[in-house]
Amino acid sequence: MKMTGRVLAFIVSLFASWAAIQEETARAQAVQEPARSFDSLEALDAFYNRRLDELEVQRIADLTALAARKTGDDATRTYRELFQHAIDRDLLAAAAPAADRCLADPNTPTDVLALATHAMVIARIDQGKSVEALDVLAAFLRRAKQAQPKDGPSAEDRSLGLGEVTLQRLIHLKSYAVAKRACTLLCDEARDPVVRSHFEQRRRMLNLVGTPAPSLEGTDVEGQRFRSGGLTGKVVLVHFWATWCPPSVTVFQRLTALATKYEKRGFEVIGVNLDAHHEDVKEAKTVLPTVRHVLVEHGITWPNLLSDDESDDIATRFGVVTLPENFLIGRNGTLVGLELSDPELERSIEEALGKP
Repeated sequence: MKMTGRVLAFIVSLFASWAAIQEETARAQAVQEPARSFDSLEALDAFYNRRLDELEVQRIADLTALAARKTGDDATRTYRELFQHAIDRDLLAAAAPAADRCLADPNTPTDVLALATHAMVIARIDQGKSVEALDVLAAFLRRAKQAQPKDGPSAEDRSLGLGEVTLQRLIHLKSYAVAKRACTLLCDEARDPVVRSHFEQRRRMLNLVGTPAPSLEGTDVEGQRFRSGGLTGKVVLVHFWATWCPPSVTVFQRLTALATKYEKRGFEVIGVNLDAHHEDVKEAKTVLPTVRHVLVEHGITWPNLLSDDESDDIATRFGVVTLPENFLIGRNGTLVGLELSDPELERSIEEALGKP
């Protein structure tokens, strides 16, 4: 049988491809590690997540070394990538050496300085050095005032962002006293009345921890009057949400699971909807159809109250300025936690309920 040049070329290319595949397979087998034995999917995931973190930490170390060798715009670009990478992956301790270098350099651009401050503040908080973290934040606030950028966020906007990041980390760790000190610092340094008002409200909210919880009386989304007398002796999670805030709705499934799991031990979830607080809403009743639809869509059966700017401003009573937001109330009516998320949320509920 005769082969045409086209067929012959095809066969040659086929063998070449096969040889390449064999070579690649041999190379892969040479570097492939023996299969490991894991007892569960969770154990396997945990192992490879640690491996990924190790690679990311090494990448940050390599970026740190590269930035140190660069000058001018090249150094600036490298530092930006380094800090953003560390922030996105919550590996701030690994970025601390680079942050230290940038904070010590009087010529560091303001945007890089903000990223470096973010990394250093969170790294210090996580290391249990909250006082040092506030010192780093204070230094940035003073320095940012003196160097207004020609474009990009203003010093006040950067202060608002860094202040919130700091507060959220401290609150997550239940360092409420230090969080209040951070609010005081941010209020004292703020020149913008809006920024100052924001942190004054945050401080008022933090002052609620350890005191009797504000009243939960109001009108529910069905128009019925809700009174908190039936909650006496229970552990209550108050969840503030809005249909225009997807993260506050996403947690519905998790909250329902917790309500079901701990119901018999005296735990209850109360929702407070803030749709009526939106600047485009003129009358509170106009939001009810949308709110009810979302609750039905997610199969929510726990009580939901409507907070408005008039008769039932529950959000102001609790000092809510951001969403999503939650507050945990103990059996004795004292507010014991806020801004809780898993796994700390469930641990806090268990602690408040006590032994079964």
